[in-house]
This record gives sequence, C-alpha cells and structure tokens, in this order.
Amino acid sequence: MAGYLSIADANAVTLELGKRDILPVVKNTPVMAGLLGADPTRNMEYFLDEILAAGFSGILNCPTLALIDGNFRKTLEETGVTFKKEVEMIGIAHRKGLYTKAFCTSRRRPG
Repeated sequence: MAGYLSIADANAVTLELGKRDILPVVKNTPVMAGLLGADPTRNMEYFLDEILAAGFSGILNCPTLALIDGNFRKTLEETGVTFKKEVEMIGIAHRKGLYTKAFCTSRRRPG
C-alpha cells in the first residue's frame, strides 16, 4: 500500500537505481523493472523507451492495483489510476520487445 503514497516518483527511482546501481553490475542476467503502470502523469510509450535504453530486459506491473479492492480501489480508479493502464503498459512493453510479467486476478473469488 505504501507504494501508492506520494512519497517519491517510484518509476523515476526505479529507472535511476537501475542505471546507477544495478545494470552496470549485473551481466548476462535479465533485469526487470517493477513499474507503476497506472501512473496518470507519465507517458508510458516514452518512458518504456527510457527503460529499454537503460538496459532493462523487461517490466512488470509492480506495484499493482490488482491486489487492491474496496473503496480505496474504487477511488484510485475514479481518479485515473486504473488497472487498465497497467494492462496497456504491458502491451506497449511487449510491442517494444521487452519481456513482460504481470500481476493479475480474476473477478470471481474461489469457493
């Protein structure tokens, strides 16, 4: 839940951390960036170009709205922070040749 608080720009932090501390050290191993795909302030088309140029091999929608329900989820969706944007980010990343992994859930609860 803390990932949704406006403490910092988590996507920018992920990009910077990857470029500065992770990607220069990790060789011959794919590195995936956990991104808030629902970010309503970011053009994911351009941002994913930056992710790719930095050397990331893939992305996943983390943090994700898939794990949030109830009034908090409803309020996020009403303000433009939507799971649909996460799905769109995964599609854009796939088209750009990045590996993709996604958190998802179903509408039906088991049992």
